[in-house]
Amino acid sequence: MLSTSGSHPDISGVDNEGDQRVRRSVVAATVAMLPRVSLRLTIAVAVASVVEPLLGFGFMLAVGHLVAQIPTLVGGQDSDWASALALVAGIYVVQQALASVAALADWRLGRLLNHHLDDRVLVLLQAPSGIAHLEDSRIRDLAAEVADGLGAGWWRPAKTPAALRNLASGGLGLVLAFGVVIWLQWWLGLLLAAAACWAQYSVLRNSLDMILGFSQSSGETEFRRLEYERDVAVSPPSAKEMRLFGFASWALDRWETRLRRVLALDLKNIARVTPSVVLSVIALCVVTAGGFAWAALELGRGELGLAAATVAAQAVLAPLAQFGPGGQAVINLTLCTQPVRSLLDLERKIREQAAPVQGAAETPSSGSEQPPLGDIRLENVSFRYPGADVDVLHDLSLTIPAGTSAAIVGLNGAGKTTLVKLLCRFYEPTKGRITVGGTDLSGVQPSRWQRKVAAIFSDFARYPASARDNVGFGDLTASTDRIEDAAERAGAGDLLSTLPAGWDTVLSREFTDGTDLSGGQWQRVALGRALLAADADATLLVLDEPAANLDVRAEADLNERILRGFQRVGPLDDQRRHEFQEVSPDEQGPDHTDEVTTVVISHRFSTVRQADRICVLDAGRLIEDGTHDDLVAAGGRYAELFHLQAARFAG
Repeated sequence: MLSTSGSHPDISGVDNEGDQRVRRSVVAATVAMLPRVSLRLTIAVAVASVVEPLLGFGFMLAVGHLVAQIPTLVGGQDSDWASALALVAGIYVVQQALASVAALADWRLGRLLNHHLDDRVLVLLQAPSGIAHLEDSRIRDLAAEVADGLGAGWWRPAKTPAALRNLASGGLGLVLAFGVVIWLQWWLGLLLAAAACWAQYSVLRNSLDMILGFSQSSGETEFRRLEYERDVAVSPPSAKEMRLFGFASWALDRWETRLRRVLALDLKNIARVTPSVVLSVIALCVVTAGGFAWAALELGRGELGLAAATVAAQAVLAPLAQFGPGGQAVINLTLCTQPVRSLLDLERKIREQAAPVQGAAETPSSGSEQPPLGDIRLENVSFRYPGADVDVLHDLSLTIPAGTSAAIVGLNGAGKTTLVKLLCRFYEPTKGRITVGGTDLSGVQPSRWQRKVAAIFSDFARYPASARDNVGFGDLTASTDRIEDAAERAGAGDLLSTLPAGWDTVLSREFTDGTDLSGGQWQRVALGRALLAADADATLLVLDEPAANLDVRAEADLNERILRGFQRVGPLDDQRRHEFQEVSPDEQGPDHTDEVTTVVISHRFSTVRQADRICVLDAGRLIEDGTHDDLVAAGGRYAELFHLQAARFAG
């Protein structure tokens, strides 16, 4: 598990000492992942990083030895030029072979690192039992930054092993080159090392300022918006409206304006070349030229042999030869590890959200193994979303007897959906408690309670999977007969069986031979999924706008089958049902009930009126509670809303 302490500020200029320290820690964290991703490949890359510069050093000496054979060869004297040439060729072949193998190891290790990070993000986002982190804009942005970095070409962390190998082998190669020059002429070697380090540092500093300055100047955000607007322009839903409403040209102009702004930021950063860069590069070139002049002078005076002069020339030239690749390796390493930085920030942010909120209800440290059964009771429940200034629910008290149906109604913003989120334990109350059968839900493991809840939400999921899977996700252990029965009761059975490939048809046009459904058809599929879950193990069935996309006949069928008394059709687990039957009625009690409690949210009063009881919310408070007839007779808020809706159909 990745961990980090403290905060990680957004990347700005490299002249910030704290930012440099953070960046180094991110690089270190990335490097530490590699052995866990693949120890064998990490060792292979590390070995290649050492062997490559040693082979380069050997090649330098072999070329010097070969050049030294030229005078004797030209003079017709005995020479071992053939063996010298064979040595040069042999080392070169080994170098190329090792480079190919090392590149393959880099690629494979990099891909595994990418997959590891991708998997880590999914684990982080799936780990919390609630959904507060998924509704947090900063967390969504961080997750998007990781995803963008994992699939954005040269930003991709998959380039990290290659960058590390190039940096390590290049650095060791320079150390060997400086050592050769120092051995031949100590002052020249030290001068060359100082000039090379100054030039490399200045260029890298300037390059990182330019590239990371793009992020500092909001360029990264602009680029993400650019991609979003492009995707919106070509997506079918928005493309239809653009053509009908005639603002396609406006969208294109907006996209081009943002593109020019992004390019201008790029050009502005590229133009930032400091005097230090110019002076350091000139100094390195002067020292390199001086090194060549010294070698030539010493060769002419006979102080250096031809072999030594050749080796010296290659060693003096090494800093310039490594100048570009080494700098690019550092830049790539910095950029490729940015998704890791976002991942560390993502983990920190999720951990902060998981911490108890000040003023929140106390939660026992250990959860119960068995979920409770029985009446659902809300006791003085208040709730405020993280970061919000006001409560959505205020001191709400409500009891829903087991096996009954309750409808929650109210105007938009009354707190209906928030109440459902609390019942599903996607969030915890900030005040008060929710009990089931007398047991406080805060003492129950959230995942165990959530397996007792079946739901169809207003924004139900449309999985790009087969029709059978779209229903079967309600209970992964369900048989084909149970899946088809649940779909039939939801009114989707005939529809799904007549698809091109029957129940195996993929419900997405993104796939070959796939198909899509209408809104009402999709809602029936989602309802079938919820019914299958309720049949299997659920004791609470939540229906959030279950008839929003249904026609009149389908809505009437929904009311008849579900709201007028849900009956579990699919069998419970055979062993649990047998254990239940073995218990005497006196011992069963309310916690052994096999009844399903139904909570429905709807703006359609034809659906709402079928519930056993109706609860009216207003600004997060329960203002009315009773049956349809009682509430209409009372002439309160419910009666007002009912008559407003009924008036549309009267006459």
